[in-house]
Amino acid sequence: MKNNRYLLLLFVIFGICNSSWAQATHVSLCALQENPEKFLNSKVQVEVLIYAGVEYPRLTAGECSFRFARGDNYQLFGDRFQVSQDEQWKLLTKLLSVSECASNVRVAKALVEGTVIRVPATGTRLPNEMPMELVIQAVSEVSHVPTKCTPPNTQSTGTLVHEGSHADPPKQQ
Repeated sequence: MKNNRYLLLLFVIFGICNSSWAQATHVSLCALQENPEKFLNSKVQVEVLIYAGVEYPRLTAGECSFRFARGDNYQLFGDRFQVSQDEQWKLLTKLLSVSECASNVRVAKALVEGTVIRVPATGTRLPNEMPMELVIQAVSEVSHVPTKCTPPNTQSTGTLVHEGSHADPPKQQ
C-alpha cells in the first residue's frame, strides 16, 4: 500500500512538472526584445503583427520588434520545433503567402507561441554572438491586416518615375 502511494505521488509530481514545461509563458514583445537571454530556449506566447517579405522577417508590437522563423520552415533542426499545423496555422501561411503591394510585404496579426533560440551560427560569428529569434510553433487568433500601398511616384507630367511601390506599415490598434 505504501509503495502505491509513492508511485501515485511520483505520477502527480511528474505530471505537474511535465505540464508546466509544455506551457508557454505569456510575455510582451518589448520584454522579449529588452532581455532575450532571459527567455533563451523557453516557450513564449506573444500577441504581434507578423511581417514577411522584408529582409529579416519581424514580429512587431508597438515600437518593439523581434526576428522570427516558422518552425515548419526550419530545416536545420528537423523535428526539433514541432508545429501545430491546424486551421489557424494554414490561415497564417495563406495570409503570409499573398502580397497586396508591389513591395511584396505581407502582414498578419496573431497570438504566437514558439521557442526563443539563437540564430544558428554561420561560422563568421561565434555562436553566443548570434542574434536571437522566435521559432513559431503554434498560432491562434490569426487575422488579416490590410496593408496600405502607396501609389508609384509620378512627375508633374503624370509619367511614372518608377514601376514599384512600397507598403506603409499598418497603424497599430
